[in-house]
Amino acid sequence: MICSLILGTVIIVAVTSVDFNPVDDNYFISGSIDGKVRIWEVLGCQVVDYTDIREIVTAVCYHPGGKVGEFLAIRSGKITIQYSK
Repeated sequence: MICSLILGTVIIVAVTSVDFNPVDDNYFISGSIDGKVRIWEVLGCQVVDYTDIREIVTAVCYHPGGKVGEFLAIRSGKITIQYSK
């Protein structure tokens, strides 16, 4: 589980998958049962962005290029690809 302190509220969710950025080890992504894919900053100990897939995320992985915000998430047998703009 990952615990995050956001605006004074502790949020605890069961994490199903994690992947470190292949280019910048200061970032990793997590998928969880609440349907969110979160991008974490290690040094800042915080979530810097997230997207709501709205279903349990069973696996996540970064694109080999490692751009922050560019990842693949798998949910209920379906694939979601997120690209940063």
